[in-house]
Amino acid sequence: MRLSPIVTRSLLWGFRLFHLTPLAALILLPVEKWPAVVIAFLWPVWMLGVLFFEMAVLQKWLGPILPLGADHLRRDAEAGNADAQYRLARTYVSNDDGVFSNAGDGSYHGIFWYRKAAAQGHLDAAFALAETLMQGDVLADDGGDLLYVHDVPPDPDDPIARYRRQRMINSATLARDEALKNYRIAAAQGHTIAQGRLGEMYRIGNTVSKNNVTAHMWLSLALAGKPEPVDDKTGRDNSNGPKRRSKPSCELQAIETEAMRADHYAFSMALAHLNAIMTKAQTERAQIKRAEFERT
Repeated sequence: MRLSPIVTRSLLWGFRLFHLTPLAALILLPVEKWPAVVIAFLWPVWMLGVLFFEMAVLQKWLGPILPLGADHLRRDAEAGNADAQYRLARTYVSNDDGVFSNAGDGSYHGIFWYRKAAAQGHLDAAFALAETLMQGDVLADDGGDLLYVHDVPPDPDDPIARYRRQRMINSATLARDEALKNYRIAAAQGHTIAQGRLGEMYRIGNTVSKNNVTAHMWLSLALAGKPEPVDDKTGRDNSNGPKRRSKPSCELQAIETEAMRADHYAFSMALAHLNAIMTKAQTERAQIKRAEFERT
């Protein structure tokens, strides 16, 4: 049973009032001098204990809490709206708008909703899901659930310490396979960063077999579709690629624009390296593959 944001916040702040219990005892009760000194001395210890309990138990029990103004996103997402699912996932993963959760819970719920939106063909969700899964601390279990590096315990029936390491390796492989699948989905719809990511994966042999021709094709596509920066005065997106379904804040937009420039610079350096090592015949094959892709 999921509690409403108002109820969860009431429980949380009601519990936090326990922090003031010793102070209230000093003010309201007839306490002798030395007991009062002892209470005042132990108050910081009491506060730390209550705080650790809140972090370790209460937050995990309550789970992520959306801000009151964003609760409509959850209703729309549960109704099957792909864009609401994507925006809800972003809220969880990036901890925007004051989401109350630890990092693991936020990523878990975010990836859940990214998957929902990506399954409906949402371009940004497919790319964001791939990016999140490629992070080093996020692992996919063989049951489709998510694990985190610090949450992977050793098997109780197997005392061999290396079991934990092997399980982490297996989970990371599954996560990268799912990320590759979603990069392909986004790249096929013209997402330039996803195309560049695929190019780099083929260039270095990450999750796929190393293939310079395919890498050249994807990297050149990514750079050919490089969007122009958003106009600072009009806010108009000047790119020729797929349009964003939900408009981010100005601050987030600036961060994403800077990250995009860095990515395209990396792609251009990678493509220059391929041009230096590939034969003329290989480059021509890459250009043919790119032309075939653009015709589809």
